[in-house]
Amino acid sequence: MIPLYPSVNVLFDLLHAGKSTSTAIVSELVARADAMAYLNAYITLDAEAALVRAQELDEMRNQGDILGPLHGVPLVVKDNIHVAGLPNTAGTPGLADFRPETDSPAVAALRAAGAIILGKTNLHELAYGITGYNASYGAVGNPYNPTAFAGGSSSGTACAVSAGLAPGGLGTDTGGSIRIPASLTGVVGFRPSTGRYDSSAITPVSHTRDTIGVIARNVDDVILIDAVIT
Repeated sequence: MIPLYPSVNVLFDLLHAGKSTSTAIVSELVARADAMAYLNAYITLDAEAALVRAQELDEMRNQGDILGPLHGVPLVVKDNIHVAGLPNTAGTPGLADFRPETDSPAVAALRAAGAIILGKTNLHELAYGITGYNASYGAVGNPYNPTAFAGGSSSGTACAVSAGLAPGGLGTDTGGSIRIPASLTGVVGFRPSTGRYDSSAITPVSHTRDTIGVIARNVDDVILIDAVIT
């Protein structure tokens, strides 16, 4: 059993101590996502591929091969940040069929450190709004009150972390899009200074202000993910 509200560091410690497996953790988080589908945290939940990767990482761990400080830890990614092979809708029907062939540099860094990408999270259409209401993919609910909004535009990532569907993940922030939903859902949001992360391979709003950032349950987790990306 994993904590109801898991953090990145706690999950890694459970895995390192042999008290859980990546396969068990991913299976639990997928089940939670199904049970809380009413929150609309995800646009794409890549459950099958995540479970396959979890099994591979479990086998690597059993052989003493640890990729890095996120080995076997599942994370989520806002659906305007490129993840190879998965739809990158940016929350708009016009991009529903766009599937990038390569990961964004930030996602590639997470994978290189052993992270599993659970799926792509919902957002305000084209990351241009502060509520998380999306006419095409449904409004993102606030886990504390599903009839209230979760803030935007990184609504789905904040919702997933707050609801215990994932320990952390990536959002983007141009003018508050990480900080607003993090504050409204009771989690930690970090907008790095523009240029700290390579924020190429995202659907742009402003080329001078857009940046990928981190949403997690606590500051220690944010520090860890930031260190991996940088």
